[in-house]
Amino acid sequence: MVAQATRQARLPFLAPDRLRRAQERRVRATVVYAHAYVPYYRETMSKLALEPADFCSAGDLAQLPVIEREQLQRDPEYFLSEQWPAEACVVLHSGGSTGAPVTVFRDPESLFMEGAHYERLRSVIARLAGRRFRYRDAHILPQDSSTDRTVSALRERTQLPRGLRVQLRTFPLRPPAELIPELNAFRPDVISAYGSYLDALFTHIREHRPSFAAPPAGVPDA
Repeated sequence: MVAQATRQARLPFLAPDRLRRAQERRVRATVVYAHAYVPYYRETMSKLALEPADFCSAGDLAQLPVIEREQLQRDPEYFLSEQWPAEACVVLHSGGSTGAPVTVFRDPESLFMEGAHYERLRSVIARLAGRRFRYRDAHILPQDSSTDRTVSALRERTQLPRGLRVQLRTFPLRPPAELIPELNAFRPDVISAYGSYLDALFTHIREHRPSFAAPPAGVPDA
């Protein structure tokens, strides 16, 4: 994972043609895997007379139908790789804020890969924060959100030297006026939250002018 993370950290700064080639390689590999092991994609591609060779770029993914929320709710295991039994996966449930909750199965390997891929974003965040390692990240999330469970599962399964870890603290989503004193006490280098909450937080600060130790960077989660 460390070697993969190092490569991913350089990715945002590659030349556009190298980025495109990397994307195309990964699209092809993902489609080959999905066709071989995921029932939904294997059956859907068969119905549409599509083969993995028909997918060479991200644009080719438009040949597949958009997966509707109701499909995931009805049969989440239909979208699960046959290489990973459900009992071996980390089971996540969405909070249901946009409707009925959705169940998602995450194989442990994908959590490590996500941690490595996050280095793409973290390399940019670290530059903005002015600290390559051990910067303080205030993560503002609804209680028991799927994002919080994913981060917790990754951190529980990843053993990084303490000196390399982000100093992450999770704050439950609350009105900005209630949360600002706690953020001031933590003095984060980065605030991570839903884009709508970041907008509400900084609108409150602009309008009410509370004492606030503004961090160098704010990162929308979604």
